[in-house]
Amino acid sequence: MKVLFAVSNESISESIVKKYQKDYKEIISYKNVYYFNAILKEIQRDKSYDRIVISEDLEPFANNDYEAIDRFIFEKLDSISDEATDTEGGDTPIILICSDRRTKGEQLFVKLFSIGVYSALLGQDRSISEVCKLIRKPRTKKEAKIYYKIEAEDASYKEESEDEVSEAEIQNIRAHYKKLGKNEEAYVESFDNIASQYTDAQLKIIIKFLPLNVKAVLETKSPKYQSLMSFSGENYQSAVKKQDKKENALKINFIENQLNKPKMTKPVIVPSAVNTKKVTKLTSNEEVTEETRKNRTSS
Repeated sequence: MKVLFAVSNESISESIVKKYQKDYKEIISYKNVYYFNAILKEIQRDKSYDRIVISEDLEPFANNDYEAIDRFIFEKLDSISDEATDTEGGDTPIILICSDRRTKGEQLFVKLFSIGVYSALLGQDRSISEVCKLIRKPRTKKEAKIYYKIEAEDASYKEESEDEVSEAEIQNIRAHYKKLGKNEEAYVESFDNIASQYTDAQLKIIIKFLPLNVKAVLETKSPKYQSLMSFSGENYQSAVKKQDKKENALKINFIENQLNKPKMTKPVIVPSAVNTKKVTKLTSNEEVTEETRKNRTSS
């Protein structure tokens, strides 16, 4: 058995290997990597791995934006699952040790199910013994559906278009700009930061929902915004002027139509009021030795 471990501390992978070899009397050869990109490079280079064990907390995150974290985790696992094949083209099982905030039934597990990641461990199941069990016998598709608590109608999940932006993300961005108040310099800085996380197609969607005062500032001060709003050889200002001309023409036609209508001869009753408007947590049945504690601390 050959296993690729991607956990934050090698003492964890060592403990798993020792436990597995003790329980199943089978030797494991293994390697430990410490970054998601390193997993991808290793399985592209070496197709002889029988299992891949990944900790969701492999890399630390700078903030608690869980939606962005979920998107990052899924994208990485999606890429890894595409490359996780053996020399004969068969799928290499991925065992995912989830973070402690995960619960069954989450939308993330519907996505993981759709890309064939069936062996994730949550809650109290995140133990050395359970990891060993899944190394020995990964879950089947049917077992994963039950474990993840996926409903039948969710099982047909299709990956969202990479050019889509969720409503929650749009609302978060709008709320962020609202907090900035009238800090126009922060408008540009924030937009550049957002632009680094989304494709141009996604940014064009996001721009549609930005507050008008923010767009007015970005239009004059943000090169990235200006480049996005340039299309078909015409800049954004030109497009706006054309749109204004169309709207003015529509208004003129409306007024002319109203003037040509027959005038009312009866009194008009006007209403009196008008409404306007990074640490992986594993539990083990075995005692953790002082040496292991020191190893984790030093890491």
